[in-house]
Amino acid sequence: MVAPTLGTWRMTRCRWLALLGVVLAGLVVLLVRPDGTEPDPVTDTRPVAWSVGFETIDRIAIELRSSGSGQAWIKGGDGDWYFEGPGRTKVDDERWGGGIPLLVSGPVAQRLIAENASAAQLAIYGFAAPQMRVRLTVADNAPIEIEVGDRTPDGSADYVRVADAPTVYAIHHAWKDVLARLVLDPPVARE
Repeated sequence: MVAPTLGTWRMTRCRWLALLGVVLAGLVVLLVRPDGTEPDPVTDTRPVAWSVGFETIDRIAIELRSSGSGQAWIKGGDGDWYFEGPGRTKVDDERWGGGIPLLVSGPVAQRLIAENASAAQLAIYGFAAPQMRVRLTVADNAPIEIEVGDRTPDGSADYVRVADAPTVYAIHHAWKDVLARLVLDPPVARE
């Protein structure tokens, strides 16, 4: 094996610099149009199942059919979240953060499944006996109830709809899993 000489090292370094220059020039060509206009912004065309301002949510209640259990939380006058009921135990800010109200305020669906599902279709998707119900109380508005039906056949999502609405969406299964964990392993603040 021959050790590289200073001359071959410089040549290799020059080749890398030349390659880097070509890559950067290619990026400039891709990012700047010849006519000087900017590329069209990328828009997310996935549907939103429902939408409320997360800061307007005053109460979140989750019921799980499989375990027959549920939990409810209310936003206090101080803006912090508490378990509903006697004692008003504060939630664990690390687990709750601002993320849970944002999570339930209006998830982006993976796709629209049916716009006007019949009663028979709703039963096929698991809405005859929903796996989960999420009830949101929004300041100055009627409560919103969300139903989570069965998991999709490929296991990547759950069927979700606003209760009594015929529109069904597929929402990534992690959404339901995070909410179910709040009930099964409540986020009680450590003393």
